[in-house]
Amino acid sequence: MGALQHHEKLDGSGYPGGIKDISPAGRLLGIIDAYENLTNFHRTYRPGKSPLSALRQLKYETDAGKFDQGLFERFCYSLT
Repeated sequence: MGALQHHEKLDGSGYPGGIKDISPAGRLLGIIDAYENLTNFHRTYRPGKSPLSALRQLKYETDAGKFDQGLFERFCYSLT
């Protein structure tokens, strides 16, 4: 279920279904995928961000209701 839901957002703005009831695995995979996407320097359409810049952007999106606050905090601590 997590793989299917990793592009969904808690506010319903994600895809493919625009759902708000996301499994815990989907919530965690969404944060990991977004972080990896932001920090990846092998994108043709934009340069990768530093880890700190990526976390700042994810914090902004978490505060806006897109990601799970508790999981985001635990993810941040896991990087130390």
